[in-house]
Amino acid sequence: MKEYLAGKRVGRSLYVQVAAILDGRSVARQDEIASFKKALVISPMKPDGRGLVEIAGKKVRIIQLSDEYDPHPSVQASVIVHTDTGAWKKGKSRGQIYHRMDAVVDHEDWLWPLFKFIILYEEALGALGPFTLGGRTLNGHLEVWKKQLACRHIDYDKLMSDISFMFNNLSSVTLRKQLCA
Repeated sequence: MKEYLAGKRVGRSLYVQVAAILDGRSVARQDEIASFKKALVISPMKPDGRGLVEIAGKKVRIIQLSDEYDPHPSVQASVIVHTDTGAWKKGKSRGQIYHRMDAVVDHEDWLWPLFKFIILYEEALGALGPFTLGGRTLNGHLEVWKKQLACRHIDYDKLMSDISFMFNNLSSVTLRKQLCA
C-alpha cells in the first residue's frame, strides 16, 4: 500500500490532524512540529488525536471540530497560540467548515477512507470549487458553500442526505482496500 502523509497547505498555513503530527505521519516540517509542540504546552485547550491544528510559522491554532462523523466538520472552539511570545487567545468560530478532510486526516485513522470517498463523490458532482461568487473566490463557510452549490444547481440538503447515507453505511475496511490498492 502507498504511504500517505497527512496535511494540507493553504497559503502559509498547514492544516493537519493532531494524531498525524504526533505519530510522524504528516507533511509538517521540523520547525512546524516544534511550534506545534510548544503550542500544546502553552494552550489551555488540549486537543485529542482527532483534533485539527493550523500551523503558520510561530502562530498555531488548535481547533476542536464538530462530531467526528460530520463529513464537513465545523469549528466548535479554537485557541490561537503565538509560540514566540507565549501569548494565546480564544479563536473565533464563524461557521467555518472543512472540505477535503482526506488530505488533513491521518491516513491510519479509520475515518480516512470515508472522507476520501466523500471527496471523490463531491468532485464528481462538481460540488467542490473552484467557485467564484460576486467575483471573489470564497470557500470555508457553510452559508457561502450553500450559495455556491445552488449556483451549480446542487441541492445542499439532498447532497448531505446522500453523503450521510454513505457515511453511515459504507465499510471503511472495504473502502480502504479499494482506495489504497
